[in-house]
Amino acid sequence: MFTAINNAIDPINISHPVWDEKILLNEISTDSWIEGYAVPAEAIAYDNDDMFNLRKRQFFFFNLYGDELLKILDDDAARFQKFLEQDNGRIIKDLISKLNGFFGAVNASNTKLQIWSGHRYNNEPRKVLVSAGVIKKNEFSVGRPTLLSSMQSGIDMTSNYIRLEKKDSPNIFLKVDFEMYLLLNEAERGVPVLFMESDLVKKVWRFIEQLQSYGDIDEEDSVEIGLMDVQNKRTIMVDVDREDQKYSSIDSERAREV
Repeated sequence: MFTAINNAIDPINISHPVWDEKILLNEISTDSWIEGYAVPAEAIAYDNDDMFNLRKRQFFFFNLYGDELLKILDDDAARFQKFLEQDNGRIIKDLISKLNGFFGAVNASNTKLQIWSGHRYNNEPRKVLVSAGVIKKNEFSVGRPTLLSSMQSGIDMTSNYIRLEKKDSPNIFLKVDFEMYLLLNEAERGVPVLFMESDLVKKVWRFIEQLQSYGDIDEEDSVEIGLMDVQNKRTIMVDVDREDQKYSSIDSERAREV
């Protein structure tokens, strides 16, 4: 039971745009800690995850402003509920935009999902991504959990997730629950989630890899090829005219709009 409670409200699982930075830089007023409790005065090294997690838990339990973490969680929960209540078309557009943001797009398209792929060596993060196509909004559908018909009249069900599915292949899907929604929101806000090694990030990659299909390229007169330097956030998009066998345009930008 205590493990379940700890997992449910562990403050290290709650990102806050203001207090996370204050905790990292140790810019929290000393008189905001409860009487008799003090923390070291130095800032935390950016790569010291263990110390940051410890300090964040201390802040949550022993600082007067600790409940600010719960307030932002409440806001996210309310937004997630509104997200689930949207019609399917709006949900698809919202998720396409967030998934494009996952790959660093700024002002991302909400009608075309750019499909990226990348190789890893020795389990190191992907350094270069390649794209050779998009999937349009009308190629997706939304799956919602439902009760058996015999149970629907007696039970009022509240959904806590949806699935973004490939329309002709419902076995290819991304389950969007509250945790996945938070991750995609972070990506949309510009957090470099591509560098994270979490199960949620792996699920997004698995979905994108399942979507990869180059069969449609054979039917196109031109194709857009993309290369992304993940670390430096630089993208090159090249339009190739297959009939004339030449480049028709080259677009190189940092934080390119998709």
